[in-house]
Amino acid sequence: MVDNATEDGRRHAGGDEARVELDRAADDLERLIERLDERTQRVEWLETLLDEVLELLTVPALVIDDERRIVAASRGAEAQVPGVAESLGRPATAVLPKQMADDLSVVATLPGGSRLVVLPT
Repeated sequence: MVDNATEDGRRHAGGDEARVELDRAADDLERLIERLDERTQRVEWLETLLDEVLELLTVPALVIDDERRIVAASRGAEAQVPGVAESLGRPATAVLPKQMADDLSVVATLPGGSRLVVLPT
């Protein structure tokens, strides 16, 4: 015969341990969500900053993603290649003249694999 008091005590202790683990996991999740929110806000701020800087640049520069699609263009690029601002998301080779697309100088590699490039003049 099973002693119900002992069995109930074990079940109760196991439930308490599970509750403690669940509380710890919930706390960890809350901390991770806060960190993710902070980083998301930081990324949004940096994207806005990049857009503003590109708007000020008279140097013909583009941001190209890892698949060589145009992600952003400077004011200088818009002046040198009419219609480039409307071509965001398209491959650089489809928008730029061939010689220009083949001669892009990488200025900086950005997080996520995108690159800031300067167009030849």
